[in-house]
Amino acid sequence: EVESRREGVPPAPAPFVDPHHRPPGPLGDLEVKPGDNRLDFQLEAGYEIRGRVLADDGRSVAGTWLWLSSLVGGDNRRATSSTDGSFSFQGVTDGRYRLHGGHPELGEVALEEPLRVAGSDLSGVEVRFSSGGVLDGRIVGLGLDELASVDIRAFSSQGGSRWTRPDFEGRFRFERLAPGTWRLVAHGPG
Repeated sequence: EVESRREGVPPAPAPFVDPHHRPPGPLGDLEVKPGDNRLDFQLEAGYEIRGRVLADDGRSVAGTWLWLSSLVGGDNRRATSSTDGSFSFQGVTDGRYRLHGGHPELGEVALEEPLRVAGSDLSGVEVRFSSGGVLDGRIVGLGLDELASVDIRAFSSQGGSRWTRPDFEGRFRFERLAPGTWRLVAHGPG
């Protein structure tokens, strides 16, 4: 319910925009007249996306953060899997969405294909961690004091990221990286 009060404003049509619709769009025109102006409308309740997060051995995974993002932008939601691995996103509107997430011990995960919401709830979505890959490397040419200020970040083409620091010999390691393309960036002193 929206109530609008405009005093001393000459009557004129004005588009009323629903800020919760993605992308934002007009609901229609509202003729604003002197005095009280009132517009009642009901926003779409949206749909629910439900699923489970599983490890590569089939066990449920709690504590996975999940990020649902619209392919056309604007609608981004976050959830965390519960003790039985279940998750839910409420109030999702029609559209295509990318689902990815991560876990501190299991690494990054992403669905290869976008989810599509079209007029009904989605259930049975399965997010499964793979054992992933390992990436070892070494930073060379820096002293011990300089190595202490180096951050190494790995960015997945699927949207996730990880970071680490090298040890005193410059060695670093990323474990359980999801399959796909990763870009590494090192930031150091200076």
